[in-house]
Formats: sequence, structure tokens, C-alpha cells
Amino acid sequence: MLMCFYKRKIFFALILFVALFQTNNLFAQKVSDPTVIEGVNYFYSAKFPEAIATLRKAIATGSLAGDDEFAAYLYMAFSQIRRNTPQDSVDKNLYAAIRVNPNIEIDGTKFPPDLFNRFVAARKNSLGGLFVVSEPGAASVILLKQDGNKVMTRYTPALFTNLFAGPYELVIAKDGYKPQTALANVTASLTDTLIVLLNVKKSSIFKKWWTWGSGLAVATAIAIFQKTGKKGEKEGDLPEPPARPKP
Repeated sequence: MLMCFYKRKIFFALILFVALFQTNNLFAQKVSDPTVIEGVNYFYSAKFPEAIATLRKAIATGSLAGDDEFAAYLYMAFSQIRRNTPQDSVDKNLYAAIRVNPNIEIDGTKFPPDLFNRFVAARKNSLGGLFVVSEPGAASVILLKQDGNKVMTRYTPALFTNLFAGPYELVIAKDGYKPQTALANVTASLTDTLIVLLNVKKSSIFKKWWTWGSGLAVATAIAIFQKTGKKGEKEGDLPEPPARPKP
């Protein structure tokens, strides 16, 4: 029994060594904050309380960004899982990591299955997609967040992925057609389809004149003016001069 426990301990140590080597390769050129690196190393040394305390300290500075911030929240959550922390606290940090960059997908071959699956489940429960089709096609689509900030631009047929669940506004435009706006509600773990029918713009009479040529447009305008009096009445021929008085 003792020998079995000893072998398991050695096996666990080997897993930690391989994981640490892989993670250092994974984050060596991405994570640069010393405190975050220290917290990650604590995690792979199975010092989970120290990892949590160190990563919490790094997050509290408010100066983390990009890969540093993502790694801090991710390994905070993973350390909490190893400490059997309540799921709400774990999910809070997983969602925070995803919010930093919803496009990051961690490598399932470099993390234990239980940790990897928790991260994948968190992404599935918070992200969805939207497929936009227009008639006619090749229209530009601007996707806006609730606060009006631009998310991204695509051309139809357009696929938007890794969107946080919730309402979005879209502006669809194409030369020669009336621009349209639409509202779409993104559902987590699903990709919804939005079909937009664009209407042709109606040109004014002035635009039609100028398409014939400037000379004809001016001539047409003059002709209309000459046929109309000040009060909109049509002018007739000039009157004959008065006859000479008879002797």
C-alpha cells in the first residue's frame, strides 16, 4: 500500500514537471508580469494557496492587461478548483479570463482534462455566434455592442463568433441600397441566423437630370422656368403693339 502511494506521488510529480515545461513554453513570450509568473509557478508546484494569494495580488493592482490578465484569472480559477472552492467563485474568474479575450482557446493537451473541460464549459455558457445573410449579398455589416461601441465589420454572408450573450445592434449597408439597422439577441452556445432584405434607393428627379448631362439639366431647368410665371401661371405670347390712331 505504501509502495503504491509512493509510485502515485512520483507519477504526480512527473505530470507537474511536464506540465510546467509545457506551460513555460506556452506563456514564455506572452506573460511578462513577474507576479503572474510567480503565481503560475506556484500552481504547477501544487502550492495552490500561495498561487491564489499571489495571483489575487497581481489582479488587485489593476495594471494587468492582455495575456498577463488572462493568465492571472485562468490560473486563479484552476488553483481554486484544486482547493475545492465553490463553483460560483471559480466561474467568476473563468468568465473574467474569457472577457479579457473571448477568442483565446487553451490547448487541451497541455492542461489536465478536468481543468480544460471547466474552461470549455465556461466559454460555452457565455459565448454565442451570429450568421448574417443579406439579399443582395456582399453588404457590409457593422456589429455594435449595447453601449454603441463597434465590435467588428464583415461582409455578407458574415459569421460573427465568440460573442458574449446578449443584445447587439447591426448596421447593414451596400451602395445603391438603403442602409438598414437590425437588433439581434445572441444566445450562449448557439449560432443564430439573421436574414436582411435591402431595398433599392429611389433617386430624385434632380439626380436623374444630372445623369443625362449638365447641359441638358440646365436646359430643362430653364425651360421649366420660362413656362412658369411668378405665381406659377403659364405665360402666353407677347401682346401685339397697339394700332395707330386713325386720322
